[in-house]
Amino acid sequence: MMLEKVQDVSQDMVDVAKKMWFASVGAVLVLEEKGMSLYDEMLRKGAQVEEERLAPVASVADTMKTVVKKTTDAFDEIGKEVDSRMTSAMQRVGIPSRNEIATLTDRVEALNASIEKMKFKSRSPKSAPAAGSSARRCA
Repeated sequence: MMLEKVQDVSQDMVDVAKKMWFASVGAVLVLEEKGMSLYDEMLRKGAQVEEERLAPVASVADTMKTVVKKTTDAFDEIGKEVDSRMTSAMQRVGIPSRNEIATLTDRVEALNASIEKMKFKSRSPKSAPAAGSSARRCA
C-alpha cells in the first residue's frame, strides 16, 4: 500500500517534471520564432528606409538593441516562471526544498553529536562496584 503510494507520487513528479520541461522548451521555441519574425521585419523595414530615405544606420542598431533587450527580458521572465511553477509543483507533491533539507541535515548532525556525547558519558566509569557485591546479588 505504502509502496504504491510512493510509486504514485513518484510518477506524478515525473509527469510534472515532463510537463515543465515541455513548457520550457515550448516557450523557448515560441520566443525564438517570434523573435526571428520580429528580426526579419526589422531587416525589411531597415532596407526600405535605407533605400527610400538613406536614413542613418544608428536607428536600426538602436532598434536591434531594444529587441535584444526585450528578448533577454522575456527569457528571464520565462525562467522565473518555470522556476516558480517547478517549486510550486514540488511543494504540492511534498518534496522538501534545499533549505528544508539543509535545516534537517543540521538537526540530524546536532542529534548525532548529542548521542555521541551521551554514549561517551555512559561508557565512563561512574563508580566501581565492590568486588563481592555482584556475587551477593546472584546468590
